Amino acid sequence: MKQFRLVNLLLAIPGLFLIASCNQEEKTVDTVKRLVIASDYLEEEDTALFELFCAKHDIQVRIVNMSADRMIGHFRNRKYDNGIDLIMLRSLYDVNRLTRHDLFHPIDQVIGNSGTVFDSYEYDFIGVGINPYVLAYKQGSNHQFRTYNELRDKPFFTNLDKAQLVPLFAGIMPTHHKVGTYDWIEDFSRNKSTVLDYDSTGNNYCLTLYDEHFHRLTDTAYAKVYDVIHYPNQSGKGMFYDLRTISVVDQAENFTSAQTFIEFYLDKGNNERFCKGIHVLPLDSEKDFRLNRHASNDLIQYYVLVERMLTKLEPAL
Repeated sequence: MKQFRLVNLLLAIPGLFLIASCNQEEKTVDTVKRLVIASDYLEEEDTALFELFCAKHDIQVRIVNMSADRMIGHFRNRKYDNGIDLIMLRSLYDVNRLTRHDLFHPIDQVIGNSGTVFDSYEYDFIGVGINPYVLAYKQGSNHQFRTYNELRDKPFFTNLDKAQLVPLFAGIMPTHHKVGTYDWIEDFSRNKSTVLDYDSTGNNYCLTLYDEHFHRLTDTAYAKVYDVIHYPNQSGKGMFYDLRTISVVDQAENFTSAQTFIEFYLDKGNNERFCKGIHVLPLDSEKDFRLNRHASNDLIQYYVLVERMLTKLEPAL
């Protein structure tokens, strides 16, 4: 009998070690800090942009690339427990669309009352990079454009679609109001071309976004024509711009990691490095450039009206 009990005990010992090992492994897995980011411009391999953050805070970052439309569908089907902690968007146009679906956590519970002109407590986004509307032209050409208003009088090329133009036109609303803005857009549409056709006189300019210009420089045809950029309205009311943003998903599983991430990339040095990596201007660029005085938060209210104008002018745009 004693021998039988001893055998049973010896057989049980490996099982005890196995259970202990599994529990230890489970504990290790559970304590790993993670952060899942959904973005319409970052790809999975772009986690390299966050290496310094990951190393400093021992947080594993995963990027899920999806369009704004796909995000809306994803969260419609899985309001909670959706596997996403942060949303990083290319444009305020899509921030406005997603805000209508109540996807974001209130940012006052994320950054307190430390928000800047690039953040919105109404739309729950935090600006992380400035993407101004610039004019590109050929170096050595007869540079004539100085302001956006000249787009109403001179021919130009643009590689921007309607959605990308909405934040620009919304910036015109406070000074030109409804009728004046409609007339401005109508003049704009009459002068613009979407066909890359360089004017040998050097008077053909490209209205584009700062990041679009750098992405297009890999296109030889574009780079030969538009290799220099000009920052409009520097002696006047300042440049219109779009924003790269971060928003925390409502009921984010890794909320603390999300807060840590935002705090890290709002730091001046970290923000500059990140913005350089994605070809936008850092948040402290106001010291180098004159930006439009109207906060983006205040201009989003005009997006719907601008879209209606664009729909009416759709044949021309």
